[in-house]
Amino acid sequence: VTPALVTTLAKFMNQGGVVFLQSDIKEALEAMREKFVEDDGLVFFNEHNDDDDDDAKIDDGTEEYGMTNPLGIPTEREVSVLNQDLSIYRTLF
Repeated sequence: VTPALVTTLAKFMNQGGVVFLQSDIKEALEAMREKFVEDDGLVFFNEHNDDDDDDAKIDDGTEEYGMTNPLGIPTEREVSVLNQDLSIYRTLF
């Protein structure tokens, strides 16, 4: 995720459109997320909270980044990671 990508999405996405980010590496998701939250002091996207999701807890007991996949169809990597009882980190903007 680059600042140019975020700027382009912010400029051309329809009002109400969403961006779904997912990774099995928490630091990678956090790096992507930081690009969407703000750049040079400008907030590009508001992050959605998934407070009603009972499946939101992840290995360390926190709810941060633990939302259910909103697409409903897992990627091959997601299936592989979950089969190893590892975490998938997700957020939605």
